[in-house]
Amino acid sequence: MGQLPRFIDSGYSRVMRSPALSPMLSRLGALLLLAVAGCVAPNFTIQPIQQNPQVFVGLSGYADHAEAATLRHEHPASWTEPDLRAVLGRLLLQERGGLMDPTKPPRPLFATDELARLLPGLRQAFQSARPSDWVVFVLTDAPATGSRTVTSGALALVDRKLHVILANDHEPLPSDAKGQQDLRANPFRPLRSPRGGLTFDPAHYVTSAGANWLGGASGSPASEVILDYRTFLDVAQRSAPNPPTPSAASSEIARLKEEVARLRDELARVIQRLNEQTEELARLKPRPRSP
Repeated sequence: MGQLPRFIDSGYSRVMRSPALSPMLSRLGALLLLAVAGCVAPNFTIQPIQQNPQVFVGLSGYADHAEAATLRHEHPASWTEPDLRAVLGRLLLQERGGLMDPTKPPRPLFATDELARLLPGLRQAFQSARPSDWVVFVLTDAPATGSRTVTSGALALVDRKLHVILANDHEPLPSDAKGQQDLRANPFRPLRSPRGGLTFDPAHYVTSAGANWLGGASGSPASEVILDYRTFLDVAQRSAPNPPTPSAASSEIARLKEEVARLRDELARVIQRLNEQTEELARLKPRPRSP
């Protein structure tokens, strides 16, 4: 989850403990500091892991060493491609409807081809990450699709749970180079107010969900979901169907091949016995007498 910068956090504590302020003024001061916190984005470091015009995957952490030291992510970590695909492929976005628009059904966050582009970089990033790093991604669609869009966010393993942060979901990509560079420098920053929130299928593997303020954008938090991914993978593996058994036709073909081989061996033995008997008859046959 997002944290307040240290100078704001300490200021908030002083206001709340100050005996010189009335309770009303104390609450107003706290609200003011929290409002400022919503507009202040922490400074992040960024280390690219995979980057091309469509995919950026990297490691991001607090530039402030004291803030970075407060993080205890369970990194580095190893993921198999099937496990990471199974988890990310179940992420859904639940869009909010308007007053006259009923809530839309949740839809997958990533398309199949998007996952295929993301997975190699994400696996490599998790293997290289430190406990103070988030694994971040910025995914843009191919130019052939027309108007380019961007999806960005971050992943982290904390207390045996997977934290997934979604800042942008297929939002129009900034047309200027600086806007695109800023997005890669801070993938936590939403470009506009979110249209909905992250969820997962099945939903009972979600241990917590809500807003995340790491991007620091005023009034536009990212969406975060925390998943009990280990239990999900354990159950998925136990319930996976057994490997398919050979079909009846395949079994019959194999049986016939064995029968043919057995008959060949039997025929070879019969021929050998006939040859032996022929030789024996030739030996026993009386030879003609000489005149």
